[in-house]
Amino acid sequence: MYKITDKVSLFLGKIYKRKVISSSLQKHPSYSSSFVDGIRIIGDEKFILQTSQAIDLLKYKDNDIYNGMKDYIDLIIFVGREKSSFVTSAKTYEVGIREAYEVSIEWYASSLAYWRTRSEIWHKLHINNPFYDRKKTEKIREMCTNRQKETLKKLGREDMVKYVK
Repeated sequence: MYKITDKVSLFLGKIYKRKVISSSLQKHPSYSSSFVDGIRIIGDEKFILQTSQAIDLLKYKDNDIYNGMKDYIDLIIFVGREKSSFVTSAKTYEVGIREAYEVSIEWYASSLAYWRTRSEIWHKLHINNPFYDRKKTEKIREMCTNRQKETLKKLGREDMVKYVK
């Protein structure tokens, strides 16, 4: 059973997503939109290629994460700022410069695994359970971080696990 606030949150997420898509394509004429395995990607050609490669890595090396990807991430968009963020109600991953370009494709794929896990947990607990205790955020973060570490190991990058915080 949904609470009113959950319905509003989902509705606002849809509005947010539409606004982000139109404003990004207007502000950045070099950006284009592409679909990879049912997920919309917005950014320049290099970003779309990197994102496609990261998704392919997950497809072949971490199938558990890949299988639920389009259920919990609808839009991946390059935002020219330093840090990445995720708008859970909109299932939108706003990728920053660090994830997109400054580290490896494996790191980027593992960050997709982190945010996909976070979105799944949020939708299962928050939306489906009106009595969800929001104080469990630290436990959720730990679960997502552990999933990111697992993904790095599956991708053969054990050396990067120590950098996951």
